[in-house]
Amino acid sequence: MSQLSKPISYTPSEARRVVHDVVGRFGRIDAVCNLVGGFASGTAVHETSLETWERVLSLNLKPMLNVSAAAVPYMSERRAGAIINIGAGVAQKGLARMGAYIASKSAVQRITESMSAELRESNINVNCLLPGAMDTPENRDAMPGNEQLIDLDGIAHVIRFLISDDARVIKGACINLA
Repeated sequence: MSQLSKPISYTPSEARRVVHDVVGRFGRIDAVCNLVGGFASGTAVHETSLETWERVLSLNLKPMLNVSAAAVPYMSERRAGAIINIGAGVAQKGLARMGAYIASKSAVQRITESMSAELRESNINVNCLLPGAMDTPENRDAMPGNEQLIDLDGIAHVIRFLISDDARVIKGACINLA
């Protein structure tokens, strides 16, 4: 399996450039994994600044929307592909002092479901993973002693399955990972 993973900014032009580069290098694009995102908490909804709302919504939605918009035409032309979005398990319900984050990650789920319905006839599977806190150095520092952090290799295995032909019947799913 040839693969290319590239960090990119969330601008539409950068997304188009990277997708074009991938297609130029490999001749096609089989899958998009929208992994970028950001977190903010600590203030009540009514106390959260508009700047924080805009930052969190931008971090969690714009990259996903822009990269998907750039890749879908190539996938539609081939009538094949997979898009995996990353939501958050915590976004299943509203929680105090996490309004902007939960709203943005809930939007990831609804957008995933909408994209799945729209792209089904083009044979593009769109699904969403809902992990808990992931095992990253930043999360280990922020949550010392937390043994519930989600293993990144485990997430990678689920992604690999969802972009495979074995998962072709899974469409529009939002899968909790714990």
